[in-house]
Amino acid sequence: MIKRSIVFVLMLLVTAAMAFASAAEESGSSAEELTYWFAASQPEVAFIQAAVDEYNAQSSGPVIKLVERPDSNEAMATAIAGGQGPDILHYNHNTVWFFGLDSIYDLKEFVLDDEIGMDSDSFMPSARRSVNYGGKVIALPISFGLGAVMYNARLIEEAGLDASDPPQTWAEFEEWAEALTIREGEETVQWGVTADSVDWLLQEVMFANGGDWNNDDMSEYAPFKEELIGGVAWIERLVNELEVMPIPRGVTWTGTSQMLAGEQGFENETIAMKIGSSGFSGEQSINPDLRIGLFPIPRGPLAGDTVRISTGYNGLHVMFNSADPRESYLFMKWLVENKASDYAIINTGYPAYAENLDRYRNDPTYAAMVDHLLKSPVRRFHVFPARLDVRSQEPAVVENVLLGRMTPRESVENFKEHAARVFSENRQELDEFISIQELVW
Repeated sequence: MIKRSIVFVLMLLVTAAMAFASAAEESGSSAEELTYWFAASQPEVAFIQAAVDEYNAQSSGPVIKLVERPDSNEAMATAIAGGQGPDILHYNHNTVWFFGLDSIYDLKEFVLDDEIGMDSDSFMPSARRSVNYGGKVIALPISFGLGAVMYNARLIEEAGLDASDPPQTWAEFEEWAEALTIREGEETVQWGVTADSVDWLLQEVMFANGGDWNNDDMSEYAPFKEELIGGVAWIERLVNELEVMPIPRGVTWTGTSQMLAGEQGFENETIAMKIGSSGFSGEQSINPDLRIGLFPIPRGPLAGDTVRISTGYNGLHVMFNSADPRESYLFMKWLVENKASDYAIINTGYPAYAENLDRYRNDPTYAAMVDHLLKSPVRRFHVFPARLDVRSQEPAVVENVLLGRMTPRESVENFKEHAARVFSENRQELDEFISIQELVW
């Protein structure tokens, strides 16, 4: 009798398990919970958590669990490589660079699907093109930013400058920077301009001077030599000659009497302008009273009719070891389609999924940038084989000049020799990359 009872119970368990498996198969899901790694400012986290709660309330699929991701890229890479990463990762254009292409699930099968796909024309071109990498679709972009000049509106007004008519050229920008620099004796108490970091600054002024980091066939890095030399020379002029910019973060500086402004100088309102990313949620999380505006980085003397503009993306990635890639994608799709516009405002970026930009045209903070949103090209140099090796020497291009070790021309030519060696050593990988680097979505 006991044996028959045990057999009966086992049969019930097997039947229940088969029914559960069948139901899971019908729903296309094999996971009860999908983890979503995210980290940002408190307003962004609160917004995303509310969105996750809303999705879970109306979804019959796996529960999405928001998890604060590790702070360091190294810790993230270790977890992902060890199979302890998330199902969904909210990160940016550097995902491939930090974690490897093999760690990311290709979304091409989903975005091109007749039933659950997404119309590529609904995305801003630069953001959508940025997630096409190596013949794969590595993310759904949710927001993005551009290279810009960020300014403190109060300090601009106090200097008697008109933010509705920002400088268009480097010479005009110098006039603004000088007007916004305040000195008390030998001490600079307010700087006209700073930069996010030395590599940000280098790429932005080079773009603004008509250059680009690599040519289409990846045969040469920094092919616009004169444009880059001019950009480096202008940085030297701002720092050493005009003394309107502190030493950029990322430069090793010793033996100087010039004051190095703190990294939070803009947030503390001792710096009036910043060249770098147009996103400012970090600055406002430190100082909510900041009144911030944006305008395009002025053109250098070698800029032609079309100035390349720096852009990337913040996106949602399905990781390769996701318990359920399809359900992960469906959540990401819902989030982008329903929350991208509101999230971009909180993120102080621009929505990757947007049919119109009237909201930004009517906002004085962003108005000057809208035309650039529509024509901004993709930064092809963002991620490619050997990127770490070739770009490791970019800060030194500026540092060598600011320290008086080299002239701008000598420094750029020295860097180009380094880049040529790296490209030569990685020629096969680069050729393979170009052969599969196509726009698939």
